[in-house]
Amino acid sequence: MPNKNSKKLIVALLKNDLAGNIITILKHSDKNLINISGEIVEETKSTILLRTAEKEIRFEKKAGKFQFIINQERVLFEGELLQGLAKRRAKRKLRDW
Repeated sequence: MPNKNSKKLIVALLKNDLAGNIITILKHSDKNLINISGEIVEETKSTILLRTAEKEIRFEKKAGKFQFIINQERVLFEGELLQGLAKRRAKRKLRDW
């Protein structure tokens, strides 16, 4: 269960644009993407554009599970939770955990 500070980080991340964050793809329907890390360059309602050391990759959000590093804390997200743009995610009710 996340602590109070972690919850604030998670909510802040969901309510803001994902660009600039570093992520690692832990699980994805496209097995070639697993364990790839990089910086999010752009997001659309349903995709993320990730810049790695070698190339840029666009992939579906809802098809994966991702790890973000925020203030030296690992935060895991199911892709389903990242669906939509920040403006829409900000309006979503998040269940309490």
